[in-house]
Amino acid sequence: AQATKQAWLYVFDRVTGEPVWPIEERAVPATDVPGERVSPTQPFPTKPLAFDRQGLTHDDLIDFTPELKAEALEIVSQYRIGPIFTPPSVRGANGLRGTLIMPGLIGGANWQGAAADAEAGIVYVPSITHPMAFGVTPRDSDVARSAAQGGAR
Repeated sequence: AQATKQAWLYVFDRVTGEPVWPIEERAVPATDVPGERVSPTQPFPTKPLAFDRQGLTHDDLIDFTPELKAEALEIVSQYRIGPIFTPPSVRGANGLRGTLIMPGLIGGANWQGAAADAEAGIVYVPSITHPMAFGVTPRDSDVARSAAQGGAR
């Protein structure tokens, strides 16, 4: 089995290398970055279920009180959100600050891998729920300079 940063566990037959359960190619969101090309589909394991949250919708936002929900909606309205594999977007386009993705760069199984108990039939996967914002900016913008060059001009 292979635990991934996308919060999936791909399970393969150790003799044949074939998937134990079907892996489906599914349509994913397109990019809005000029000149960028992304795959129109990505592989989705059908089993087991994802071991962490994937993507972000309005239903995922805090709603302890109507005021908190309204504030969360206001903050998220500054970003593109969607299912897993929603690509980064152009910062500033349509007034957006980028795309919120989850799991983020350090999310999912990441470096720590997984462990298995063959007798119990259990796989243990530590996971990090870590949303991140990604935005593509013009190379000559102040935002790009400060992010890529540590603030140097």
